[in-house]
Amino acid sequence: MASSVPAFKTALKSRLATALTTASTVTYGAGNPDALGKRAVIVGPAKNRVLEHVCGMTIAGAPINETYDVDVIVSVVGPEQESHEALSLIAYGLVDGIVTSVLSWAPLPTGINAVVPVESEDGENSGDGWREAFVTQTLHVTARI
Repeated sequence: MASSVPAFKTALKSRLATALTTASTVTYGAGNPDALGKRAVIVGPAKNRVLEHVCGMTIAGAPINETYDVDVIVSVVGPEQESHEALSLIAYGLVDGIVTSVLSWAPLPTGINAVVPVESEDGENSGDGWREAFVTQTLHVTARI
């Protein structure tokens, strides 16, 4: 029995790279944007992973339902003079594109039964000469392994 998490995260990164091609300053992977005016889209860790036998079947080799959440973090960095509101609008615009892409994803990757955007939260950071707005969008994934 292999978890669907690694394959799902790889497929999600690929899908987001395709869906967000019009935002040429978007980068993928870990970390924050590397310069002012850049954006980062990070597929974060899986959390709340639960495994359950299908219909209570405990026979060796029987399928197992796997559910988990994956955070997608959008970070937008600008000069400290730029308002948090302006940076948040950019971040939420990217999150809206991500949600639209996920909701229209068909067919889903093998073994994945559903991907549902469930919640989002935002925040801000600042430092010497910069300001950041970020939005974390949680995706709930249901799979059969």
